[in-house]
Amino acid sequence: MADSEGNGKNKDQDEKKAGENVDKDPLPSIVSEKYPVQMFSYAFLENPKLLRLILTHCNKQKCEMTPSLRRTLLELTLEEWNNARRHGDVEKERVRRNQALAVSLSY
Repeated sequence: MADSEGNGKNKDQDEKKAGENVDKDPLPSIVSEKYPVQMFSYAFLENPKLLRLILTHCNKQKCEMTPSLRRTLLELTLEEWNNARRHGDVEKERVRRNQALAVSLSY
C-alpha cells in the first residue's frame, strides 16, 4: 500500500512500529523530536517560576514525574517560600509552605 507521497510503505507496519515505541517508552518519541528540551532550558534558567508553574500543574494533575522533577519542584517551591519570608509576604509564605509540604509528602 502506497502512502500519499508514493513511497510504497505499508500503513499497518508503520502503525505497528509506532505502537511498539509507545509501549517501550512512557513518553512518545515524537514529543522529544518535536519539542527538544534544549529549546526551553534557557527560558527556565531565566525564569524558574515558569518551570515551577508547569511542574506544579503536573503534580496537581497527578502526572507521572521522575524523582528529579519532584525534587526540582520542591526546591523551587522552597526557594519561593524563602523569598516570601524574607520580603515579609505572609500570605505567599503560607501558600508556598503548604505546597512544599504537599510535594514532600508525595515522595
